[in-house]
Amino acid sequence: PIITDQNEGLVHHMQFYYCPEQFVDPNMVGYGDVCNRWRSMALNTTECLNGATIFGWAVGRKEFYLPEDVGIEIGGTNEKSIRYLMIQMHYNNPGGVEQRVDNSGMKIWYTPTARENKAGTIAMGIYPNPQAQFIPPGLSSVVNSGYCLSTC
Repeated sequence: PIITDQNEGLVHHMQFYYCPEQFVDPNMVGYGDVCNRWRSMALNTTECLNGATIFGWAVGRKEFYLPEDVGIEIGGTNEKSIRYLMIQMHYNNPGGVEQRVDNSGMKIWYTPTARENKAGTIAMGIYPNPQAQFIPPGLSSVVNSGYCLSTC
């Protein structure tokens, strides 16, 4: 991760999503803004967020490198090739710090040579929103289950 100086306490986590090419407006590539404002824009972020999570980072995680023979397949010429990623940044600002500019992100190494093994991600549990995943206070433990169909 690359965290902007003095923003270490504000950047909470970031996720990278595969964005299906049919939902990408080339005029919007490289554009950044508050995601909630994008609903009326040409880039269909809802579809990007429904795409696969490619990888993520959260507070406490240091640098992460895949083994030499493992990679995340990005690029290619077939219809399902990953050509666009969308980064979603989340911040934690309980102190109400204002007038702070953030340029945090992730350094990604790209090679034209495919690795022997492909890495992937799996998301377990329920989509975390107040209506779907509620954990009452005062519990000593909570079990959250996930299911993977045989077609996975």
